[in-house]
Parts: sequence; structure tokens; C-alpha cells
Amino acid sequence: DGILVRFIQEHLHGKSEVLLFPLMKKLTFSIACEVLVGRQDMEDHDMLLHPFDTMVKGLFQLPLNIPGTAYSKAMAASDAVRKQLQVWIDERRRGMATGISVTEHPDILSGLLKYTDEHGQFLSDKEVKDNMLMMLFAGHDTSSIVATMACKYLASNPAIMDQVYAGM
Repeated sequence: DGILVRFIQEHLHGKSEVLLFPLMKKLTFSIACEVLVGRQDMEDHDMLLHPFDTMVKGLFQLPLNIPGTAYSKAMAASDAVRKQLQVWIDERRRGMATGISVTEHPDILSGLLKYTDEHGQFLSDKEVKDNMLMMLFAGHDTSSIVATMACKYLASNPAIMDQVYAGM
């Protein structure tokens, strides 16, 4: 709820018109950043969104790692996203080492950092980053599309929109 309120204040307040799909992509990415890594700062979200989008755009291109190709740009963007995730992993580990309880950060990153396998082994940083990227990728575009379609449906059906407002 807090994410949505901050997002509306920052991106919708005072505007008479918006491009819905890009806005929904930004919103779902912000929600994912908070749920996955506990980052509430919109600047953190914005810093990661551009390289993440570049990475996603190049994933389904021919895997030609030649400078200037979408795939090459995606690989560089993936490195940038992974570097930022590593900063946040290191930050969280330092907090855990100084006694900050993982339960103070009820996010996926904390869960991954405290997870142990059947042999008592923790995940490596690479495994944590891979899992984070997979979850960002899996939920981002699909959630953005569903949210955009829900808004379109409500805008096309004022009676249903009125019922939604009445139920609040």
C-alpha cells in the first residue's frame, strides 16, 4: 500500500494524462524491488529499471555478443544489474553481521541469505543474484500486462469502476 501511495504521489498527482503501460511497468518494478530486496527508495528502483529493461529486451535476440547488438547490450546491462544486486547483498550481510536481525527485513533477499540446503550450505552470492534476477524477470512483464489490462477494463466499464470505489 505504501509503495502505491508513494508512486501515485510521484507519478500521477496533478497529471491529466499518462501512458499506462510504461507506468505499470515502473510500478510493478518498484513493488518487486521492495518485496525482493527491501528497497523503498524510488531512486534505487529507477537506477535498476533501465539496465533491467535493456537486459530483458536482449534476452530473446540472437546470441551474438558483438558490440552494438541488442544481445551485447543485454549482457552489459545484466552485469550492471548483478553489480547493484551485489552491493545490496553485501550491505545486507554487513547488517546481519552487526546483529541486525534478518526478520527486520522481511523480504526475499533475507530469505535467500539465510537459506541452507540439506547439507547446511548457504547459497553463493551468484546463486542469490540468479534467483533475484529470475524472480524479477518472471514477475515483471506479466504483472505489468495484467495491471494494464485491469485498468483498461475498469476504464471501459464505468459501472464496475463505481462498484470498485464503493467497495473501498
